[in-house]
Amino acid sequence: NPGQYIDTSACDGTGTTNAATCASCSACPNLQYIDPAVCTGNAKVDSGGSGTSAACTPCGQALTCPTYNFKDASLCTGSTLTDGAVCAPCSACSAGEYINSAGCPGTLTSDSGGAGTATACSPCTASGCTAGQYVDASACTGSGTTNSG
Repeated sequence: NPGQYIDTSACDGTGTTNAATCASCSACPNLQYIDPAVCTGNAKVDSGGSGTSAACTPCGQALTCPTYNFKDASLCTGSTLTDGAVCAPCSACSAGEYINSAGCPGTLTSDSGGAGTATACSPCTASGCTAGQYVDASACTGSGTTNSG
């Protein structure tokens, strides 16, 4: 079965019966999953995390997320046969800031918004103010994706 290998460790050459059993491929490190295309049930070695690690695949590799999202692999515990990564929106920045597309391009594997690294947070600004005017950033709440200063 996918997710297993043929364990021949009990086959020591002294028995008269087939002592081989099916065993589950061992868990991979966190943020990875056991690829069933590698751990097919036909091999005689554990291709999981305690074995060759050949079946350990980083979560989110095949996932395409839109801008202002990141690849959230927090549900990838290493013990599943499926890629548990999902697209999640970058978290809101602080008031007076907005989420910029360059900092949250949809390809990152961690939140670059305000609750994460905050590298996607840019201050709201305005240009062209004249004497007697000020930059009104009240519309810049931190959850927007445009400079609304």
